[in-house]
Amino acid sequence: MIRTFLYASRTSKINRLISAGIPEEKAITDVDTIDKDRAAFVGKYFKLNWPEIHLYDAMLNTEPGDSFVAELLAQFVQQIDRRPSDIFEFTVRT
Repeated sequence: MIRTFLYASRTSKINRLISAGIPEEKAITDVDTIDKDRAAFVGKYFKLNWPEIHLYDAMLNTEPGDSFVAELLAQFVQQIDRRPSDIFEFTVRT
């Protein structure tokens, strides 16, 4: 399993929604609401601050475009497949 966090600037997320046909005001509201709700959900149920960087194997900016990010992810998976699996085992201590 590869835990990947995909992110983009607020402006980029809004522009992506507008490009998909969402009216600008709704796009702004949706981006702000979704990010706030996601942070609240993770805080409430997992007692973590969203995003907790250490929980992810990779964090990728989606602003260069879907094709670029997909290719980057594919290359990342190929590199991981070439390494011994014991490198990725870890224990969480509380």
